[in-house]
Amino acid sequence: MADVPIWERLSAATERVMATARLSNIADGILKFRGKVGQHATRPIYGNRVLEKEHFEILAEIKPEDLDWEKSRPLNPCGVRREILNQPGLWNVDWIEVFSADVTKLCSARSKGEVTQRPSRTGATRRSQPAFERAHRAIEELYPDGVPGQADVPNAILYRRVGVKLKNDGLPNVSDDTILRAAGRRK
Repeated sequence: MADVPIWERLSAATERVMATARLSNIADGILKFRGKVGQHATRPIYGNRVLEKEHFEILAEIKPEDLDWEKSRPLNPCGVRREILNQPGLWNVDWIEVFSADVTKLCSARSKGEVTQRPSRTGATRRSQPAFERAHRAIEELYPDGVPGQADVPNAILYRRVGVKLKNDGLPNVSDDTILRAAGRRK
């Protein structure tokens, strides 16, 4: 097994975080994290410090679309406790890292059946796939009893329904190929 770093960027931990630990685990404090504070959201000053999770004011609910997974940072400025930087207001965060041991612990809990499992896929090495995750969740919501066969719901209708669902949820669209993979109709 490869060595797991003590801290890892979201882009490196995305699959482990998304597969095992819904983002509420960050907001609930289950996952430790730290982040580098950048520029103040409204003032021309820079924090340029790495802060631990207790220094941030975390939203009660964090959604996948609230994060830039590739750059490992929140899309919107975050509140930093006043006593930490002595500047009120919101700060842009340059990057965040999650504590690898916490992610591993959640992965272990998942393998023991303690966390809701997602259907497994086989094939190439797993990597960050937020588009696949979006399509998979939309399909599960549209078809809670399983995806009907292609004779009942042709691909063109499936594409359209998933696209409308994502649009109604305010999420980015995904490719037709991704929808077919998420529906189990293509590898």
